Amino acid sequence: MSSGSLSPSPIVLDVVAGVQGKDLVRSVADVGTLSSGLPHLKWEIARHYSELGLPTHPNNIIITNGAQQAIWLLSSILVRPGDPVLVENPTYRGALEAFRHQKARLISVPLDHDLRFDLSALEALLSRRPKIAYLFSDVSNPLGRTLKADERSAVSAMLRKHEAFLIEDGSQYGLDLTAQLPTTPLVGSLDENRSALIGTMSKLFWGGLRIGWIRAGRGLIKTLAAFKAASDLGNPILDQAIAARMFPYLAQARSHRRDELQRHLARLQQELRRRSTGWSWIEPDGGSALWIKMPGVSTVSLRQSALRRNLVLSAGPDFSSERGFEDSLRLPFVRPLEVIRSALDTIEEILDVAHGAA
Repeated sequence: MSSGSLSPSPIVLDVVAGVQGKDLVRSVADVGTLSSGLPHLKWEIARHYSELGLPTHPNNIIITNGAQQAIWLLSSILVRPGDPVLVENPTYRGALEAFRHQKARLISVPLDHDLRFDLSALEALLSRRPKIAYLFSDVSNPLGRTLKADERSAVSAMLRKHEAFLIEDGSQYGLDLTAQLPTTPLVGSLDENRSALIGTMSKLFWGGLRIGWIRAGRGLIKTLAAFKAASDLGNPILDQAIAARMFPYLAQARSHRRDELQRHLARLQQELRRRSTGWSWIEPDGGSALWIKMPGVSTVSLRQSALRRNLVLSAGPDFSSERGFEDSLRLPFVRPLEVIRSALDTIEEILDVAHGAA
């Protein structure tokens, strides 16, 4: 129960089942070392972003080993010890690990009572000229929050005004709980040399593909490709060839995930309300997990007790640049109902024992 990873989309199964050896032969045409990625896949990604209103050329794209490697590559190239990096609080723990590894000085963006940006505070922090701003615009991790139109406009204006370099994490793009039209990423309103956009196949399709990417200015892409080549020489070509075949099914993949997420979220919320736990949450705009506030509970202690019962949980401080949110728990809802019920039973038993001891 510590991961919000999704099961493979049926589209992946259909595409892989339909692939014949002759379909992949043309991908085995040279030495097979392409540090920036398979050209055909980069064209598909570029076309996808161009259709979203973000004109993109394949030379603006580098393929990575998932979104996690994308974050590590960007942090390794852009961040030096002591550099101020602006992050949401809470935010994706993998990004916090990457920035901490570079010894960045993390600056937290406070949220309001609805877990949305405090825009005044964000402007004040951006005015201090952080080296990097790492933000989500669509389906944040872990909150599942998507910026509303007025928030998106305000944040874009602030980033332009203060010339902060934006790393926009779009790894959960497409995991919306409503059938809203696809939006143009924040980087679309910024100078491409002052921004980078991260994407991945993992959420909409399947994490096992391990195909992610960065969309950025061509100069940065060349630097990233040289740096990446020194460590892995490039992603597997056949994996990329299969990933490229998924792009015609993006709309279908979004629809499938939306139905899946709506169904699972409804079941978890029904189960939580049935138990009358006193916990609270704000329904997310998307994503695969619920951010739950548990008054009076140390979720760090809860996690340790749960581990002794073979239950793995994610405590709020895991996602905090300040080790805050100790009374919050990230609970994935994309698990079988019997697994969720068993997990909740275990959590309640632990809390009952702790309350009795107190």
